[in-house]
Amino acid sequence: MANRSILIGLVAGLAAGLMVTATVTTMPFAFFLPFVAAGAIYIATMGWGFQAGIASVIAGTGTIGVFTEPSTALASSAMLFVPAGWVGHLTNLGQSDEDGGIVWYPLGTILFHLMSILVVAFIAIGAFSGISEAMLVDSFKQIFQEVMRQRPDMSGLTPEAIDTQAQAYATAIPLIAPGVWLLMHVLTAFAAAAITRRSGILAREREDIAATVTLPPQAGGFLVAGLAGMLFLSGGASLAGGVMLGISICGYGLIGLALLHYRLRGNPAAFLVLTIAYGSIILLAFPFIIFTIMGLFRSFAQQARNTPGQS
Repeated sequence: MANRSILIGLVAGLAAGLMVTATVTTMPFAFFLPFVAAGAIYIATMGWGFQAGIASVIAGTGTIGVFTEPSTALASSAMLFVPAGWVGHLTNLGQSDEDGGIVWYPLGTILFHLMSILVVAFIAIGAFSGISEAMLVDSFKQIFQEVMRQRPDMSGLTPEAIDTQAQAYATAIPLIAPGVWLLMHVLTAFAAAAITRRSGILAREREDIAATVTLPPQAGGFLVAGLAGMLFLSGGASLAGGVMLGISICGYGLIGLALLHYRLRGNPAAFLVLTIAYGSIILLAFPFIIFTIMGLFRSFAQQARNTPGQS
């Protein structure tokens, strides 16, 4: 049985590595493909256990290293394969309770683990790559200048406007990119769990996610540290703060969306409200902050209820 799990993990890792390699070498704009690759790691680990997960991570990292550079393999593993393998492992962790049932590892804590891995991965890769705010500003300036060269008829792209927009984008990207990456991981993990459950190979029982999921209080540390880093620090520390803030905004926002789904159960206007909510997030992005605040209140209210001596 162990040999079968390892073999499945190796095959899943090989497939995942080839998909990421294809993205790096031939299809740089196929943003979804790396998460399909991560999905293979999720499925192998959720369905066949930790040994399959380890094998898939090693095989996937090695495959990328063969066809690209070792640095690319390590970065891909840190951003995609390691989070998928660890989350897949935690998904099937549980212990027996007094009634003979199983208490599964809390989903909110699993989400916190995923957030933590991605915070470390983004900051470490950014530091080793030498990414700085000045580099980001220069990169966006070059993009806008190229647009201006190709479209000289466009109004508004003056040198001053280019400087302002480049600075704004350089400030926003450390917030947005990690948050989107976390969201894609969560969606991939959800899809992998659905596939393995439908196939009858997921040990974890179905849960009422919308009714119960919260983040542990430690997640608030990312929010506080991120705000402090962006407001009071500069250079690499500010970029690291942006990463932590972006990931915490997304994490708590997901909890807020779960709360919205729960509150709308049985409400005839649920479909309309959810359509407006998700549509506003896709079109405008900033309404997501509302759900972040909702997620914060839910998580800390739950913690207060679980603290002895508080109600």
